[in-house]
Amino acid sequence: MVQFTRRKAKETKNYYSGKIDDIAHCGIIPYPSNEVAYLDLRIAYPNVCGRGRLLPDNMDYNTTSWLAKLGYRFNSTHFISSFYEDLHQDRNIEEKSFYLANRQKVSDTTPYRRYGLIYEYTPENTWLHRLGLQFTHQEVYQKSNSFQYGTGIKITYNPTPDWNLITDTRVYEFQQNRYQFDTELKTTDFQVLSTTHSLTFGSGFHIGKLTNRNVEHKYNAYSKQTTTKKFTIQQPVKTQLIYGYIKDNIMINDNYD
Repeated sequence: MVQFTRRKAKETKNYYSGKIDDIAHCGIIPYPSNEVAYLDLRIAYPNVCGRGRLLPDNMDYNTTSWLAKLGYRFNSTHFISSFYEDLHQDRNIEEKSFYLANRQKVSDTTPYRRYGLIYEYTPENTWLHRLGLQFTHQEVYQKSNSFQYGTGIKITYNPTPDWNLITDTRVYEFQQNRYQFDTELKTTDFQVLSTTHSLTFGSGFHIGKLTNRNVEHKYNAYSKQTTTKKFTIQQPVKTQLIYGYIKDNIMINDNYD
């Protein structure tokens, strides 16, 4: 079995949508004939730019996912299967509600991948009803990008603002890796006095690791990179989990279990 899903979404509307005219970008526009004077769009359009924005920020939301399963039964007692899951989510937002003077865009991605193998043994006419083994590997990679732009007027006789003068970029990343091995054994029904029992034994071993990496860049007035800052807000974390359980399904009669 193979399944592919693709979803695309835009910004959501609110009460003020259609009642207030939006503008393409928010930020500060310098006057071409005066290096000191500028137009702050947060003041010129207080209901559209900055903290007082009444409209939702422009957002594009995309999701792509894959699901694949393949199984093979050797005979009535042995069965093996595999699975693969892949999910990629991304959001692109023009943050017109950003409280600082510069224009800001945000791009978040969350790739997720999981795959594994499953083995089942179901013998006949024995005390063992089912034996299951499963190995799984999971990866989650969260990445948040933000871009800040200054605004400039290149020439006096063409006062169209240039909104793409990059000033800052920030990349924050979290990566998770997890390995899991799980087993489960279930017995056939057996009698104890006047009750019917079925035992289930389970155990597992999980290993996980979480890492974080952050990079910030600053640029000059010519969009040339000037400084780079690398740091982490979370030291690498490793986890181990070992578990086990026993479950007894007791049936007293046809009405109670």
